[in-house]
Amino acid sequence: MVFHGARFAHALALYKLLVLIVSHAHSDHMAALPLLLDDGRFCVTEIYAPARSFLGSNVESAIPSLVEHEDKLETLCQGLAERGHTAKGITRLAYGKPITLKMGSEDAILKIYPSHIDWSEDRPTEREGIRFILANNSENYKDNPQVGYTNGILNGNSLWVKVTKGERSVLITGDQRDSDEMLGSMIRYYGKGELACDVLKLTHHGEENYPPYLLEVARPSITVFTTSHEKAKRETVELCEEMGLVNYYACDGDLFIHTNGKEIRVTGIDPR
Repeated sequence: MVFHGARFAHALALYKLLVLIVSHAHSDHMAALPLLLDDGRFCVTEIYAPARSFLGSNVESAIPSLVEHEDKLETLCQGLAERGHTAKGITRLAYGKPITLKMGSEDAILKIYPSHIDWSEDRPTEREGIRFILANNSENYKDNPQVGYTNGILNGNSLWVKVTKGERSVLITGDQRDSDEMLGSMIRYYGKGELACDVLKLTHHGEENYPPYLLEVARPSITVFTTSHEKAKRETVELCEEMGLVNYYACDGDLFIHTNGKEIRVTGIDPR
């Protein structure tokens, strides 16, 4: 498993076969797709992404910025056959229904957890406070409601991925933020046992404030911030240090995670 700097698309390689998992339709989670799809060394067999955000029932009434993001993802994944890939298109995962994939000769299991909320049908109620919860943050929503609302929905609609080999596991979270109440609700929906892991990729790059129960539920020994040490949320860094965790920052370089099912080894960059 590899984290390429702060900007990456999640890719899990089986020799020259790739299963691509797009957390959600934000550029920092899908901008690397053209590089992977145009790389002749790989054959992409599946592409997974969340169900479209508020596009399921009536595209014409959907928020334009949401349509723009989702359409961009579809555009990036066009022409798969012409590029030598066997994937037929994007497999959109229904809300609240995790799927499990066996990773062939790697003897590992990959489980994908969609958001437990149906973002593709009715818009949230206009009741006071609801839109604030879903918005990116209060100031952004006040300044530009469409951008704030769109970011909140897309982040809240993130996929989580857990890879397990033997006794060891890695949990890659999306961009749910505690201020949206999406992070806590994901934990409550899927349960503590499901989200326990050895390596935890923190949600929203580790740049948001973290409730202690996320780390208490996951109980990792290693955390990955997909940001720089300088941009990481101080409270999160301090909490991880207090818990004695080993912290890595993807902006330091390429991070490689290896496991034989009993031990985990990290190479590429040093912890700090």
